[in-house]
Amino acid sequence: MPPSRPEFDDWISASSVGDHVFCARSFWLREVQGHRVGTDTDARRQRGTDAHATQERQRRVLIRTEWVGPTLIGGGALFLAALILFSFLGS
Repeated sequence: MPPSRPEFDDWISASSVGDHVFCARSFWLREVQGHRVGTDTDARRQRGTDAHATQERQRRVLIRTEWVGPTLIGGGALFLAALILFSFLGS
């Protein structure tokens, strides 16, 4: 007698294999334990995405303005040097 053909429920899809390769724990929780992603997870994910976007905006502002401090210090030093020079030349 030929071996019986497996039922469709016994098959594993390619996307399930990919899910398992990406995160075996997540696959096990979902497929074996029956846990599903809830709506609170979506809200937490959105808050995390928003927090990362805020951090990226702050980083870009910092990069654009990082020259301000050294420029002001350098300008102040040049101004002070000019004042000292003119005070010696003027007296």
